[in-house]
Amino acid sequence: MISKSITLDIKKVFLIFIIFLLLSLFTSTSGSEESRIDKAKALLEKRNFVGVSIMVKEIIETSKEKSEIGLAYKIKGDIKSDVFEYYENALAEYRKALTFPISEDISRDISIKIAVISLKLQKQEKAEKKDYSKEEVRVALARAKELIVTSKGRFRISSLTGGESFTLTNGAKLYVSEKGIIINSKELPVTQVNIEPEKDSLIILNGKALRGRLIVLKDKQELVAINQLNIEEYLYGVLPKEINPDWPVEAMKAQAIASRSYALFNCKINKDKPFDLDATMFSQVYGGVNSENKKSNQAVDQTREKVLTYKDKLVLAYFHSNSGGFLEDSENIWGIDLPYFEETQDQYSNNIPGYNWSYKISLKDICSALNDNGIRVNKVNEIIPTRMSKYGRITKIFIN
Repeated sequence: MISKSITLDIKKVFLIFIIFLLLSLFTSTSGSEESRIDKAKALLEKRNFVGVSIMVKEIIETSKEKSEIGLAYKIKGDIKSDVFEYYENALAEYRKALTFPISEDISRDISIKIAVISLKLQKQEKAEKKDYSKEEVRVALARAKELIVTSKGRFRISSLTGGESFTLTNGAKLYVSEKGIIINSKELPVTQVNIEPEKDSLIILNGKALRGRLIVLKDKQELVAINQLNIEEYLYGVLPKEINPDWPVEAMKAQAIASRSYALFNCKINKDKPFDLDATMFSQVYGGVNSENKKSNQAVDQTREKVLTYKDKLVLAYFHSNSGGFLEDSENIWGIDLPYFEETQDQYSNNIPGYNWSYKISLKDICSALNDNGIRVNKVNEIIPTRMSKYGRITKIFIN
């Protein structure tokens, strides 16, 4: 199994984890089943497969309405079909849904999906090898009221609406106006501009050198800077941030393949969003040209276009630095069973830094966190674990 390492302040990590468990619990015991199904549908439309997977798993386990359970299985099928393209697994979920009392419209929709998937599977042949090295990624770098863009060469600024474009040599200062974006005191009535260097120059954003081009979006009273660049060049700026460049080259090559697969999967599921990844630990840490290293660049080049797949489909290649000694079942984490993630012992994580840790949080702080997230609670008396995974991790809790 590959899992994603997120290095955060331990207090924040634990708070996030506790809040997530509590929100899951409260949504499973309050409100109507219909509201949970509606929330799941909304999450699916946003392609938040983790949130929707956890929610439908909870509905299947706790709902007293058989029709709602049928709808939850239908949504599970949609995730496996539309997000992961695991068609055989999707068929199994759709067929489970049809065993429950659901509306004629939903039943007809499922039957159509089954027919379409069955046809795909009949015609499915060995997929042609795709050249992933030509793919591009969009990485959100910064959100600020003001951005400073420079370059060692000339760069062109243009908008998608086909309006005015111009070339600059001395840099640009961008900030928000009521009508659009101001560039060096010149106001453009647009919500997005593209900044592209001429020839082989690099764009420099707030002192950070970047390959590719820059997209700047207006979002309310702030600007969002997005670096769009080739996947291989993106990995040049990722590897030294995710692995020690002094480690053996084979370790760096393995990291390059995992990082490439992770990035490309996110590109697939976020294609309708403004960007695919961000530059922090919540996606993969990306430092641009300033962080590049000769050895890690070679590891990227030596694994060019290599990715991890399952039945010719990209996998969601989460990775980690320390598993705590055990690799968890994906369904316990994200609510969806991914066939390439299996629970097993991990001897390589035993007795290394981060293997054991502890954190204490008061019930009062948990109560405050709940109220801050819209769940009105006067007092939390106790939290009792009620279900454990195979390796002893808590997967369900009771709140008094």
